[in-house]
Amino acid sequence: MAIHISKNGQNYGPYNEADVAGYLRSGQFDGNDFAWREGCAGWIPLRQLMGMPAVTPQVPVPVRHPVTGIISFVVGLLGIPYWIILLAFAAAATSKGKGDQDPTMIVTGLLVFFGVAVNFVAGILGIVAAARRGPRKALSVVGILLNGAQFLGLLAILVVGVSMKDN
Repeated sequence: MAIHISKNGQNYGPYNEADVAGYLRSGQFDGNDFAWREGCAGWIPLRQLMGMPAVTPQVPVPVRHPVTGIISFVVGLLGIPYWIILLAFAAAATSKGKGDQDPTMIVTGLLVFFGVAVNFVAGILGIVAAARRGPRKALSVVGILLNGAQFLGLLAILVVGVSMKDN
């Protein structure tokens, strides 16, 4: 029986089954094009007419790379020397008699505020990454621990500093 094919609004044919099978293999037609032959109530997908199985396209699943966990980890690691240097600088300035209004101490205070904010945000990013499924979850957990420890340590230092100032 002669097969007629409709592709992109154009009609082709008539063809025999062997020709249509060859056109399918070559890619000239695909199973989603429409076909008709005597006995069909209307145009149907060519794959159905030719008895081909319905093909579901395989969409690759994207691999998640929790960048937030990596950021948390890196900030946690870099924060350790940052705080050591900053606190040593503040201690040296204090021992030289620098007061609260001294520009050196004001800059140090701003750097402490910046560091606390960065540690806080990095800790939150680590929590977000650890809550997701995926690789590198251990980095997220270590980042959370490092940032949390630094954040809490600095809060303790600030509390001690404020209590000593009142004395």
